[in-house]
Amino acid sequence: MAECRRLGIVTAAFYVLGFLQDDWASIAATIDYAISLGSTAAQFKILTPYPGTPMWKQLSARVYETDWQRFDGFTPTFTHPSLSADELRFLLEAAYNRFYLRPSYLAQFLRLGGRGLRAAARFDSSVFARHERRERALMAKAVIC
Repeated sequence: MAECRRLGIVTAAFYVLGFLQDDWASIAATIDYAISLGSTAAQFKILTPYPGTPMWKQLSARVYETDWQRFDGFTPTFTHPSLSADELRFLLEAAYNRFYLRPSYLAQFLRLGGRGLRAAARFDSSVFARHERRERALMAKAVIC
């Protein structure tokens, strides 16, 4: 990653949170690792089993979500053995907040400049906008209940 940064190459890393063996500490360690790795951008998703995959075969008995539109990587869809759906959502939000809302992230982009900075700004705003809409919808449902 450091060599890519030195050469002006934009990098992206993708992380899946919420495997069966994950707990609060292991997800926090994953977030710390994502930050220490130093990629230009990062995307975090909650583990989502899809029909026909080996993960579906392993988790199908735990899947409670029936709305296929919610199988989006931002919404918990199965009962995790040690984390509630609210905890998974909180940790996902924490991952984005900790990765993107830090001075070193902004400094990294200021060194890239030009096209890299504009492309990253578009990526950043779309991720946060989607996450914010989802959180508002979840909060509204909690109030209605």
